[in-house]
Amino acid sequence: MSATSRWRTPIAAAVLAGCAVLLAGIGAQGGERGVQKLSVPIMKSSELKPGMKGYGLSVFKGTKPEKFEVEILDVLERAFPKHDMILIRVKHPVTDKAHIIAGMSGSPIYINDKLIGALAYGWSFTKEPIAGVTPIEWMLQEMVEPKPEKQNAGVPARPDSAVRRQKGGLALGAVKIDAVTAERLARLRPLAIPMCASGLVGLPPKALKKIRARFAKRGLTLAEGGAGSSRHKIGVDSLVPGGPIGVSLMRGDISLTGIGTITHREGNRLVAFGHPMMLTGQEVAYPITTAYIHGVLPSQYSSFKFGSPSSSVGVLTQDRMPAIAGTIGKKCPMIDVSLSISNPTNGRTEKMKVQMIRSRNWSPMLLWYACGQLVLNEGVADSSFAVDYQLDMEFEKHGKLHLEGIDMAWGGYSISEPEYALYSLMQNSFEPMRPTRIDVRLKAIHKRIDATIQRVWLDQLEVQPGKEVKLHMQVNPYGGKPREIVFPIKVPPHLDEGKYDLVVAGGGSWAVEQPTPPADSVRDIFTQLKRRYRPTTAVAVLKLPSVGVGFKGKLYRQLPSSVFGTLVSSSSAGLSTFQDGIHFTHKTKWYLTGGSQRLKIIVKQSAEEGK
Repeated sequence: MSATSRWRTPIAAAVLAGCAVLLAGIGAQGGERGVQKLSVPIMKSSELKPGMKGYGLSVFKGTKPEKFEVEILDVLERAFPKHDMILIRVKHPVTDKAHIIAGMSGSPIYINDKLIGALAYGWSFTKEPIAGVTPIEWMLQEMVEPKPEKQNAGVPARPDSAVRRQKGGLALGAVKIDAVTAERLARLRPLAIPMCASGLVGLPPKALKKIRARFAKRGLTLAEGGAGSSRHKIGVDSLVPGGPIGVSLMRGDISLTGIGTITHREGNRLVAFGHPMMLTGQEVAYPITTAYIHGVLPSQYSSFKFGSPSSSVGVLTQDRMPAIAGTIGKKCPMIDVSLSISNPTNGRTEKMKVQMIRSRNWSPMLLWYACGQLVLNEGVADSSFAVDYQLDMEFEKHGKLHLEGIDMAWGGYSISEPEYALYSLMQNSFEPMRPTRIDVRLKAIHKRIDATIQRVWLDQLEVQPGKEVKLHMQVNPYGGKPREIVFPIKVPPHLDEGKYDLVVAGGGSWAVEQPTPPADSVRDIFTQLKRRYRPTTAVAVLKLPSVGVGFKGKLYRQLPSSVFGTLVSSSSAGLSTFQDGIHFTHKTKWYLTGGSQRLKIIVKQSAEEGK
């Protein structure tokens, strides 16, 4: 028995079992969508036999593809639903040291000068450069440019990629694999996509950890890179099989670009990667760029290419299981983002300009990332401080939205309010949102203004209808002495006798949120964002025994039981219920934290009134 056969039998069986489990949750991606006549001959996986030799193409430095030797180890039939996976061994001076490299995704593989597929899958901690190849006959389905589809705004897209890495294991689609099982299955996975990010060098460790963790949840690995390759003039001529390709999420003063390899090009259409980037189907429009590879970083866990994007040359139009595909020469609509942060103590203002993709799932997080890079220019490592923010957003068809307030840069990195506002709009259930411009203006307060609510009390437990009682709130400002806030609570004149709950918290707590009807339109979401309490507002809610209903954009309070029952039974769609309450607010100079607290207030008429 040859060395190849001895290796092939147990490993192929184990990997085949792994593929079956890992990919069981993913259905076949559509049917045959038709394949154009190709300029290169292909060989199907059914024609391959162990021991056949050939070559692959990939770039290890610069832009020129290099050949590497390939030997067919075996074909795992139906490793994917309806499709095979090809196992190969690779030989090249670089892969002899670094083994299979993240960024090689899409490297075309040829046997007898016929294209068989793209190097796309690999394993960690391997002793040999062995990889999985996605068959070309499956990938070519994506070569046909898709017809535009109307976005289904009624079902919010998942915030995380369907193909994602879990802590200690893997998850594909609905199938979750724990760490033990994943190890047993040899940790088969698509090669990581090096997400070359500018601005990472020199970041505080806690900030860098937070950034990497958020992108890791989306299945992307951040690698230090440049914002662009201005030293190297790279045109569309570099977009050849085996050449580098970038898929840009953000460009400008901050850059985020995924680097991979082109498998095949026909005219202005190309396919790459041999696996999905984020599995977003054809509801995708991301810029395709040329790219420059600075080198390869060998690693025992997972070696990777590090590179930089160059010119934007087209649009990614497909992001599916077998490959990504795009069109050269098209322009991609982007969001123009301007950011600035001013420091009143030294009069300095830092500004940034970026463009980022329009995406229900990605645009909010990319805005968070950009704000974080800006805040770090003014912050102190691992030190929280407050900022005044002004946020202006402009949308096609929906006009402009202005929001302002105070936010905290916890740990000296980023703020949450701009991301929350954009997420609320992009994930609406009515129609696609197409932001064209976002302007974020920050003023660093450069001190912590957060204060924890320690306790609350009333100056009297009993109060008559129509009278006031004073609410006392003790707060502990960060680094300061306890302070007391006092504001009046006026009981409605017609409130019945009895015991009532009084809930007290800062405006950022869900416990004192204003009741809002289910949004009936994008305009309703605009209104709700403007009406939100700010965290610097102290809020007390006197809970009433009656129930209200939100319906078709309006609130109906203290409804008679007959009306309430009719509404609930006749139309539950677009209807919400809430406990009635009277809201009292008081503006403070602190960012209030510490959760909510609850008091009892007794409403009782005087003896004379009772007679």
